[in-house]
Amino acid sequence: MHPAVQKLIEEQRAQKEQEREEILRSLGLVEKPEEREYANRPYRDLEIAKMHGYDQCEMIDGKPRYYRVKQAQVSINLTDEEYAEVYKIYQERKAKEGQRSPVQVTFKELDAQGETAPESKFEPSFLSQAFHAFAWIFWFGGLIGAIILSFVETENYYGRVESYFNFTAFLEYCAIVFCAGLLWHAIAHALDALDIIAANTGGRKFSLKKDAK
Repeated sequence: MHPAVQKLIEEQRAQKEQEREEILRSLGLVEKPEEREYANRPYRDLEIAKMHGYDQCEMIDGKPRYYRVKQAQVSINLTDEEYAEVYKIYQERKAKEGQRSPVQVTFKELDAQGETAPESKFEPSFLSQAFHAFAWIFWFGGLIGAIILSFVETENYYGRVESYFNFTAFLEYCAIVFCAGLLWHAIAHALDALDIIAANTGGRKFSLKKDAK
């Protein structure tokens, strides 16, 4: 076998083994065997050894040997069939975590997704339609009310009561009515936008991040 091919195969095997170790550790499928780490220098007594992190002692050939106990995480041994089942569980959990965790996108990515995403069928909700209808009713009713309220009666020089149309007051009433109706329309459009986002994202969560420079 060519050395380059052999090297590539060995690197691929090492990568798979590392991936397997990470998956098993992420699922908690590990063992914690205890290992003794002996001091590489003698100490006069246990108190001095404890100051250097070695809190255990045993007698070997009549001499004290100080050591400390370490717990190493080692993944458990699994057959290929067992690992295949474990890997399925790992993929399912990762998929669920991906649905719960927000997806970070930039403004450019949102624009690209909006251009390429298929149009989904959207129907305004009952609450949105009610807000739109109320806004139009308020506009028409407010316009009639503004016309009626704009007629002002005054007494002239001869003591006669005259009625005239105050155009300035009419404009003021119209401005108030227009702003109020516009508020109801804005609420309805906000509800529609939220429904569209929910329909196109399938309930997934998104968070914005800065565009790469």
